[in-house]
Amino acid sequence: MSMGVPQPQTEDVEIFNEICGLDLYDICTKSAQLRLRELIWRLNRLVRQQQSNFVLRTASAVALVKTAQRDLALPDLEAAYALRRCDLVPVQRALIRAFVTIGDFTRALSLAKELTSNPELRAQEGVIINAAWTAFLAGDIEYLMELGEIAKSTNQDDLASQIIESFGADMLHHLPRHQKIVQSILQPYPCWVYCNLLDDGHEPLLLSVNYAVKCTKLERRALESKLVRALYDYYEENTDMPPGRGVAAFCPDLYEIVEDNGTEEEQ
Repeated sequence: MSMGVPQPQTEDVEIFNEICGLDLYDICTKSAQLRLRELIWRLNRLVRQQQSNFVLRTASAVALVKTAQRDLALPDLEAAYALRRCDLVPVQRALIRAFVTIGDFTRALSLAKELTSNPELRAQEGVIINAAWTAFLAGDIEYLMELGEIAKSTNQDDLASQIIESFGADMLHHLPRHQKIVQSILQPYPCWVYCNLLDDGHEPLLLSVNYAVKCTKLERRALESKLVRALYDYYEENTDMPPGRGVAAFCPDLYEIVEDNGTEEEQ
């Protein structure tokens, strides 16, 4: 789903659309990383000229997060949060994704709730879906259930209830702890996150969560092993269910970003 702003292509909107048009699989390539760095160079000039431009500050923050320059992204993230404009829904949604990626769920949920609490804004394309994935990744069960009710009352696709069903009712109360374990291990590696429900012909639909991470192939494999082990131990110690079921419920797939020098460790 495109996150572009449906407005005339001024330079800030043009750059925003290009940056947000690069999905998780795109940004794992060397060519996309080089293009993002070119766009960041253009943004640096524009931001100096228009420091109060919400579109530019968000575009810059997103580009820096996608290139693993998280520390450099923080000033733009803070500025964009302060400058937020609910009327620019696609831009606010992009900012939410950036905060989710760096693990700042306080800001991400705050921005999402600003949109979903407004009857006019929550009817716009992607708002409820974006909020549902944010609530899921944050482990916020209460908000996830609230979004399910909003979706039903407004005749929108009820992604929140599908997520809950996919995760499993008996596992739902483990969701906050589950996601904290995932975040504690993944941060500060993620450069972007993509979520989807996979329709494999069976019910419920399967959850698919993928992260682009800035690390070598060996580091990615170590992260995957650490995630599986931590989740397995949690479900083994805290539930009567087979621990493997807890791991399978949501152990995200990781994709490493190709380094600029083109070298790649293989084992």
